Amino acid sequence: MADAPDLTTAYSHCETLARTHDRDRFLAALFAPPSLRRDLCTLYAFNLEVARVREVVREPMPGELRLQWWRDLIEGLGRGEVSGHPVAAALLDLLGRTDIPKGALLNLIEARTFDLYDDPMPSPRGQCFLPMDILAAYGGSREDVVGRKTTPAVRDTLTALRARADHHVTEAVSALRDVPAAALPAFLPLTLVAPDLAALARAEDPFARVVGASRLRRQWLLWRAARKARAGQAFVTLPVA
Repeated sequence: MADAPDLTTAYSHCETLARTHDRDRFLAALFAPPSLRRDLCTLYAFNLEVARVREVVREPMPGELRLQWWRDLIEGLGRGEVSGHPVAAALLDLLGRTDIPKGALLNLIEARTFDLYDDPMPSPRGQCFLPMDILAAYGGSREDVVGRKTTPAVRDTLTALRARADHHVTEAVSALRDVPAAALPAFLPLTLVAPDLAALARAEDPFARVVGASRLRRQWLLWRAARKARAGQAFVTLPVA
């Protein structure tokens, strides 16, 4: 494992990654106690690393190998020095200091493995970003999505997905009752779900890029949520699908 100076650099690298590529979660982490802030940024950096695997490979197999490297690292089967990989070095140190369940990290890798074989954006190859079972239930087809057709089935499917997101947020809010106050900053981004879903619901063209809340408003929403959390108040506004 990397020595102390290298770990300092590794944790700093994770914070930079989070600040640059996962701004909402990074800003939320700033409300965490300093002792936990770098740990949160390390988890966010790990998520970024496994998420970008699909972006840097052209075929699933190289992606599988990259993700397997992360699996081995987490399960203690890794080979070789990790000081040249700051996120890996920081993650190993974090796992050694805490009781973070490794299974949760492995599940995240598993989800990204599925992504290697399922492009979320429509393409000329016929790939589709909507779950086919839900789309078919509303009478839609893959061709609707690939052809960028705003059919009633596509709209109904998107409405159903927003309702599902609403359900997950509601479950998360219920679980927050048992979360220690010091850990609540990790869940502050939940307050951004409602405005994001509202922006999606207002979109006339479901295939166009949706512009959600501005960066300034997102910062303000996180700040307001942090104040409510510190006061022991509910800080998440449940979305309306």
